[in-house]
Amino acid sequence: MNSDYKVGDLIYDANIYDAMNTNLDDLYFYKRWLPKNKDARILELCCGTGRLTLPIAKEGYDITGVDYTPSMLAQAKMKASEAGLEISFIEADIRTLNLPEKYDLIFIPFNSIHHLYKNEDLFKVFSVVKNHLKDGGLFLFDCFNPNIQYIVEGEKEQKEIIEQEKVPNSKETQNEKDIRQTGQKD
Repeated sequence: MNSDYKVGDLIYDANIYDAMNTNLDDLYFYKRWLPKNKDARILELCCGTGRLTLPIAKEGYDITGVDYTPSMLAQAKMKASEAGLEISFIEADIRTLNLPEKYDLIFIPFNSIHHLYKNEDLFKVFSVVKNHLKDGGLFLFDCFNPNIQYIVEGEKEQKEIIEQEKVPNSKETQNEKDIRQTGQKD
């Protein structure tokens, strides 16, 4: 087993991220808070591969996506181009973001705020949001606060998240190897 392996390596692989995150239930939450005025400016922090950015842009909104991970942004740009959407995607650390625009709505979806481990980092992001939010604007973020029963009784079976060819001289795919290395049982 590769001792240098980190679970985060899977989280930040754009193809695996997209395969694992097909659920758009939270989109309906954010759509309820979208400004009535389609000329409003929206900023999505930690936009990843555009899972929410693209559907919101398809609704006719001017949305900008920011993410720290180049592979995620490359995937988001490719998906936007394929959909015929013009979306500004910016590679930046949300703790130090400094854009010239102000926004009517800023949001951090999909528990992404949990990637900030220190209070000082949270305060930096909240300051960035304050500096980019128009007067009367709205800031939303979600975070997962699980109950122990959900964790214990959650899905215990492996599920295929991405199909890959077999690794040469092996009976397993690269994905199976990656899953095995995460410590999940067969």
